[in-house]
Amino acid sequence: MRITILVIAFILSISVLASLPVSCDTSKASRENYPAFSISVEIPAPHRDFDGGKTPGSLMDKGYESAGLAYDIVITPVAPEFRSRSALDEYLNKMLGLTNRMQQYIASRHPSERWSVSSRNNMQFTGLTVDDFIMEASFSRIIPDHKASVSIAIAALKSDYSQIALVSVVGPRGRRPEIEAAAKAMSQSVDKIGSGNTQASANQGLKPDQIELFGVVESIASDSRSLVMKADTVSTHGQANTHLDPPRQKTVLLNSLPTEIAVGSRIRVVGQNSGSGKPIRAETLSLAGL
Repeated sequence: MRITILVIAFILSISVLASLPVSCDTSKASRENYPAFSISVEIPAPHRDFDGGKTPGSLMDKGYESAGLAYDIVITPVAPEFRSRSALDEYLNKMLGLTNRMQQYIASRHPSERWSVSSRNNMQFTGLTVDDFIMEASFSRIIPDHKASVSIAIAALKSDYSQIALVSVVGPRGRRPEIEAAAKAMSQSVDKIGSGNTQASANQGLKPDQIELFGVVESIASDSRSLVMKADTVSTHGQANTHLDPPRQKTVLLNSLPTEIAVGSRIRVVGQNSGSGKPIRAETLSLAGL
């Protein structure tokens, strides 16, 4: 949601002094799976979907509401020149257009509110909690006066920093301790699908001769009967998702092209496994990571 791309401005020059332990009642949480990125996260139960606006440029942005708090997980790509821990802050600054003066103001106002936790799959989340953040109108049901406490954390999803994951929890100012604890618990709950700590991946529904691909559309034929994608994740019947690094080009033959799919869309394709380097006939074609 858009709040994530705004609040991420506070995570600058991250140098966490200590890792703060946190406990949460996982018996009252349910796990949401994101097969396209082979990860899952726990959200307090009961919860429902919450739309606070999609983060620009993100590969995935999923929001939820539970007990008057908004929860969000975002996956976003990182440009090649910023794929290192030391360059990540520079990337965020460039993406947000922050000036040095703004960075200094944020650092001076919130010097001691950063935190760090490790997730179940050993992703290192660094976070920050801030008060009096002005929210957009889409949050008015949760925050009538538009002034919120926000806790947000960031971690590298891939070892080469080509993708990063962000989690955030937003709620009324009076619930700050609960909001920070919820963001830490959410960060700690992030896990790899198929690790044994999570629910089964969606790919177990594949037939033995089928393959599932996730990736980005590179081009679409003028007659809309085929497209070329860069596949970055692949799975087969009964097997965990495999990330392809670098992504591989795959031609997809179409019976029809959904109107919402265009060049640049992230898609999910299921079809008969035709083998490496051969076109695949799409039996299922849909947007993914939305």
